[in-house]
Amino acid sequence: MTDVNGIPVLQDEVNRKAFNTMEWLFSSLNSGNMSPRQFSTGVDALFMTTSGLVDDAMMTLMAEADALTEKGEQLEKSFFIKGNTTMRLTWGVGSNAIHQDAFCDGKFFAAKGHVFPEPAGAAAGMKKLAARLTAAGYEPL
Repeated sequence: MTDVNGIPVLQDEVNRKAFNTMEWLFSSLNSGNMSPRQFSTGVDALFMTTSGLVDDAMMTLMAEADALTEKGEQLEKSFFIKGNTTMRLTWGVGSNAIHQDAFCDGKFFAAKGHVFPEPAGAAAGMKKLAARLTAAGYEPL
């Protein structure tokens, strides 16, 4: 749609760009170039950017697309090895806890939990634990 001077109406242009972005997100997901979590993040960012600027049909499309994705828990893992011992650090993004597991000759033999007041502390704790293991002679994998 254009105004009386033949200039495209802003909402129509924003709708067009949002629709093109949704097509790109779906294409990237379906081709395997994007994970479901990345797709969901892309839809969330598009929704937050265009909310109130696009029409109701586009808002519905974005909400339905986001509802289709399986979000699941995102885990950050780090592995360290020293001799026949392997250490695994696991943090669930958004969690305030880190799990530290030890394996000897490939067999589980010990576990330790580290709990922090908030998720940001756990994120920083992953780096600190990795630094401690490295200082103790473990090599990151």
